[in-house]
Parts: sequence; C-alpha cells; structure tokens
Amino acid sequence: MIPHNRLLAFAPAGWSSPLVAAAEPANLRETAAGEIRVALGTNWAAMLTDLRRVGPVLSITRNSHAVIGREAQRFQPGTADFDFEFGFWHHARAVHGRKEGRNTFAIEWFDAAGEIHHKTCLTPQSDLAEFADWVNQYQALGEETPREPAVLPRPVDHLTAELADGQLIHRGSVDYVLREAISQGQSLRVIIGNNASVQGHSFTPVGLRISDQWCFIQGDHVGIHLRTRNLAEVLLLATEFPTGRFASLKLYDPEARLVAAIQPPPEADARDWNDFILSRIVTVPSFPSQT
Repeated sequence: MIPHNRLLAFAPAGWSSPLVAAAEPANLRETAAGEIRVALGTNWAAMLTDLRRVGPVLSITRNSHAVIGREAQRFQPGTADFDFEFGFWHHARAVHGRKEGRNTFAIEWFDAAGEIHHKTCLTPQSDLAEFADWVNQYQALGEETPREPAVLPRPVDHLTAELADGQLIHRGSVDYVLREAISQGQSLRVIIGNNASVQGHSFTPVGLRISDQWCFIQGDHVGIHLRTRNLAEVLLLATEFPTGRFASLKLYDPEARLVAAIQPPPEADARDWNDFILSRIVTVPSFPSQT
C-alpha cells in the first residue's frame, strides 16, 4: 500500500494527503484554496469497474436543471441504473479538499466543454487506502493528452420529437406528484442525465423541500434536486414496459432539452400507477399561462 502520511509542503501546517504519495509530480495540482488535484487517465471502463474496490461511494449525475445522487455499498457500472456514453468523456481528476473542517475525496469526470457530467464522492465508509492505490494505478501517463470526444449518432430527446405522442401538462403538477408520492408511500423511478452520463433509481421519496427555484427530494440513499420553477415544459407520455403501458413524465428545460423523467418502479402495477399519475396532473389547456 502507498504511505498516507506524506506532509504537503504547500498545504496548511499538519495537513497531509494520500493523493500526493499516490501521484507523479507532473499530475499534481494545488488550487488557491489548497485543494489537491491529480490528473487521471482515460481508460474509462476499467476505471469505473475497478472503483468497486473502494467500497461505498456517492455517485452524482447532473445537468443544468436536475441533479441525482445515490450512495451505494459498491459502485456497479453496467447495470440499469447507469448509462455511460464514453465518446463524450474527455478528462478526469481525483480531488482532495477540505470542507467545514472535514477531508473530502472525489473523482470529477468532465466532458469536452469542461463541464462535470458525473462525480464520484467517497463516503466515511470508503476505503481510503484502496482509493489512493486506484489513483496511483489510473493517473495520467506522462505522454497522455486528453483526446477529442467522438461525435456519436446518439439521438437527442428534444421536446419537438415527443409532442406528437404526448400531452403537455402544467409544470406545477411535478411538485404535486412528488408531494403525493411522499404522502401515499408511492415508489417511483427518476432518471436524470446528460449526453455523457445518465443515472436512474427507483425509490420511495420520504421528504421534499423547496428553496428558490429548486426542489429537493429525499429517499433512502437517494437525493434529487429539480429546478422545477424554471422548467419550460412537462410532457405526459404513455410508455411501453414489459409489464404494461404506463404513464410517464418528461421534464424539459427552456432549450427544449430533456433533463429528467419520472417513471414507474419495476414492481408497479399499471392500473394503480396510471391512476396515481393521471389523478394528480393538470393539462396545460386548463391554464392560459404557466407563469
């Protein structure tokens, strides 16, 4: 194992970082705030798969209007909960920071525009020694430069492509559906993503808090932020699943980009789920304005 007590000459007195011992000097960076960063390689599939040895992690996927995070005992790429399009991945870095007196460790995954499309955060239960070894193994090579992402023919789910098959509903229906899910103990599946990363989880929401434009939904090991006040449109669709035809909601931003979807959980009964959704939405024609 890599020694974890190497003192940082450029960090506050007494502060050490396992990332310094794990990385080659050329891959190390320090920010003005004292954050330690290590440039990583681009062997995406192997890097994600090997993260399982780190133990519990918090996986966060985001876009401009929605964020989803889930803490799990083991990161499990390749399951129905994650969909990664590596052609849109560009570079990554490991980060050691300090927040409110605590050490924080994370991996930030970037697209070609320099945006963080996915983030992996260590938890207090994570194996820090294994993480340091993971950083050592997957740090950038000396001659490695980030490649340009491939332009993939991935269909973009724009609002205009869905209007013929769905019905616009008042965006306030989203908050109401979420509140009623808490009240009724109704499980649901929320999917949030971007071109590079998509994450979706089935859970029963137990708490909801609204602050300014954002709505925070809490579940068991799942947290979701939705910018519901700034949604452009919400579309009701009938979606075919192996167990039947189910109502689902798709949420779009002002640029008509899909930012989130609300679907039934795998165990849902079609009649019960459809009754739950359809009795709690209001179609747009009943409202002259959504403002």
